[in-house]
Amino acid sequence: MKQIRLQSTNNNYFSQAWEIYLEAFPPEERKTLDAQTKLMNNPLYHYDVIIIEEELIGFVLWWDLDSVRFIDHFATASKHRNKGFGKMILENFAKNHVKPVLLEVEFPYSDINKRRIKFYE
Repeated sequence: MKQIRLQSTNNNYFSQAWEIYLEAFPPEERKTLDAQTKLMNNPLYHYDVIIIEEELIGFVLWWDLDSVRFIDHFATASKHRNKGFGKMILENFAKNHVKPVLLEVEFPYSDINKRRIKFYE
């Protein structure tokens, strides 16, 4: 498993990751493409894609803050969900960072939100 930081929307993996992003999150939880493009210039922000055997499996979008690593978006490609990849990605992320990891979740207002929160726990 490789975790690759994208620093531009011109990267070959970005369009694939952006499709996953649009599919995985409702409009009210997404950044616009323009906002995302600008954000990638911030040195504290990381747009990391996860590659296994040359295939994009998912992504972790996170901030390297003073006291924590803050994950604001995380998703796996729909065809790879429920296969253990999400758990593996998050465990690998936490293992490779000495700072505590903080993951933002939505309120438990729907069944999907409740399932997501349970997964993150």
